[in-house]
Amino acid sequence: MTDTQVQWIELWRNGSELFGKLERGFWTEAKEERYIQWKRELIVFAARKLKHHELYPELEILLREKRTVESFREIVKLLAFIGRDDEFFSAPPEAPIQAPAVRHAPPPLPPIHSGAGNDRDIFIVHGHDEEARKDTDLFLRRQNLNPIILMEQPSAGKTIIEKLEAYTDVGYGIVLYTPCDQTAEGNRRARQNVVLEHGYLMGRLGRDRVFALVKGDIELPGDYKGVVYIAMNPNNDWKVELVKELKKAGCPADANRI
Repeated sequence: MTDTQVQWIELWRNGSELFGKLERGFWTEAKEERYIQWKRELIVFAARKLKHHELYPELEILLREKRTVESFREIVKLLAFIGRDDEFFSAPPEAPIQAPAVRHAPPPLPPIHSGAGNDRDIFIVHGHDEEARKDTDLFLRRQNLNPIILMEQPSAGKTIIEKLEAYTDVGYGIVLYTPCDQTAEGNRRARQNVVLEHGYLMGRLGRDRVFALVKGDIELPGDYKGVVYIAMNPNNDWKVELVKELKKAGCPADANRI
């Protein structure tokens, strides 16, 4: 992951969290100050790193507008759309990106969790480690919970991001950090879609409803402040810890069903 992507994830996550507070009416003077500081950081970042992106002019206009729920929603939506542009982030920073021949409108921003999702539905984000995914799936079923795995859901003509939006109206999320990739320095890390979907779920459900399980000695994203990682060890202590975290967040988990 490039430094630019790391900065983008931090800005997008903070913006999503602030937007959730605004949309749900939890807006205070302190939140307004955080928003102003966040917007300043975003303006500087966009001018330095996103100037060659086809959506930059649209983002620049929105950043000049007075804050409203709708304008804030559009800013977060554009950030999410830009963040999925792998070609842009993998190009050299000085090279302008050519706009594609066909312009696709950004997908709609999903609603922040409002309690409408079924609290027994738990979305699992995973990489290529089938054993970890199956162990987590079985653990949740024994808890009488309903694991949602994206690749098992019908596509119905949807793109990956549209499926992600459609199937994350859930109570909670579990993210599996497994050593599926390797950095240029030789360190093991999770698939980058896992890192991005982790941020997406925190923005949508709230940080206290998303839990990260870590398998092995791997590199973890340093920009997700305050995230609790549970070691997925062979002796299954992780199940006890996960039940505690789920119960603390209001999920009907039971240590007797481990």
